Amino acid sequence: MTAPSIITRPATATERRLVQASWTRQAIRGKRFEVPTFGGSRQAMFRVNRRVYMSEDALYRAHRLLVDDVLSRDGVSVVVGAISSVPEAALGWACAELGLIHFIFVKGECRRNGVGTALLSAAVKLAGPSWHASHLTSEGGNALLKSWESQHGQPRAVVPQSQDQAAQTDL
Repeated sequence: MTAPSIITRPATATERRLVQASWTRQAIRGKRFEVPTFGGSRQAMFRVNRRVYMSEDALYRAHRLLVDDVLSRDGVSVVVGAISSVPEAALGWACAELGLIHFIFVKGECRRNGVGTALLSAAVKLAGPSWHASHLTSEGGNALLKSWESQHGQPRAVVPQSQDQAAQTDL
């Protein structure tokens, strides 16, 4: 059985609205913690970084504003990946602009079928030859490194930050 042929195309206005919801869901996934409150009860909070926790509602609202800002900027493009025989059914999406790949998302049941690779290729074309990732999850980072290594035959250099640098860049 051959793998389906994956195409990428510009997102429709409706698909761009779906990007907002899935981007925020994926960005905060796995960051939920139960923390004690002053009354002795526990409240669900989301870890933003080493020292900052936010309520679920506050984090959703803040991230939604960030995504809305990114999507409203001139030069930001959203492309979707689909099977060539059913091009109207989006299986995932990528958001990028010159110099930045913001986020790539593939629906869970569609992963490991070339959709992410096609979206990464489209995002790199949009971002240009020298780009950075603005929203990188650990899952996405691992996939990005594997894709880079398979295409270039060598690992991409990653320079770890020192503790002092991390403290300065961590809110």
